[in-house]
Amino acid sequence: NKNLKTELKEEKEKRKPVENVEIDKKGNIRLPQNAEKAYRQLVKITKTTQDFILLRKAWNLYKKQFPKKRACDVLYWISETYFKNKNYGNAVLEFKKIPQNFKSCSKVEASYLRIAQSLYFLKQYKVALNVLNAMKQQFPKTSFKTKIKKLEKKIKHSKRKKSHS
Repeated sequence: NKNLKTELKEEKEKRKPVENVEIDKKGNIRLPQNAEKAYRQLVKITKTTQDFILLRKAWNLYKKQFPKKRACDVLYWISETYFKNKNYGNAVLEFKKIPQNFKSCSKVEASYLRIAQSLYFLKQYKVALNVLNAMKQQFPKTSFKTKIKKLEKKIKHSKRKKSHS
């Protein structure tokens, strides 16, 4: 009976609404019931936390809890966890889903940039340049002008270094 009471108490506690994203020592995650609040908090956590598996778990919970909310943005942040973890192959695969599935999403341009950056780190310089060129055509008034120029310069430098070795 005592064990049952303890289990019930724990279960009741789990179901209680939370004000902020909560992650316990066991890796259990609870999100606020407000989708926007949960989203903003998860973005902030994603920018500052290095536990990428836990982050993906949190974003997948968000997807499950709020299936009709910000699908493109959620995919972007899940993709970002791969990029931040230097798992560039998976980052490319995940970021590619954004322009394929969400053509009018505000994260399309940023996803192309992340694809090009990932390809650069994978030493696929020619493909990375192709992505950047396509990006510049699709977004002539890009929000990432400086980042594109910087990446192009790094790619050209790396290609020269590669041809001299």
